[in-house]
Amino acid sequence: MNKLKHGLDRIPVDIKASLLLASVIFIFWIIMEYANDRATYEYLLQFTGWNPGSHYSSMVFFIPLFGVNIILDDNNANRYILIIRGYLIIMLSLRINYGIQDGMLFTPELLTTDNPYLRTSPYRPIYTILLPSIWLILVGFKTFMDYLRNRKQLLAR
Repeated sequence: MNKLKHGLDRIPVDIKASLLLASVIFIFWIIMEYANDRATYEYLLQFTGWNPGSHYSSMVFFIPLFGVNIILDDNNANRYILIIRGYLIIMLSLRINYGIQDGMLFTPELLTTDNPYLRTSPYRPIYTILLPSIWLILVGFKTFMDYLRNRKQLLAR
């Protein structure tokens, strides 16, 4: 039990927060997708775009997969932390790319269309670009600071 607590303490806060945020988005997406509440789901699509939890769902499975290795493997914990952060950076960058592409396809007609799957909101970039950008900056900054602190250890491996 003590080893588990010590291993959980080694997982950085940004990875724990990423898992929590990705889990909340993923669970909310699953509930909206399968709860037979199509009206609410269709209303939220204008703010989130298609498949609002698609990039975050893989994070929910990937972070614990490598997080277990941080807990169990004392010697390579820093390597697994770097793998998780690299994966987060890639997935968040893809989400930002999706948001930028989605914004480039925006036309004024899409604000008032009757089709809920085509309707967009001027607030969509908050979810598709701003949220992943802030998240990316936090994870990237923490990764960069850890690199500066442990530069010699990381380069030796």
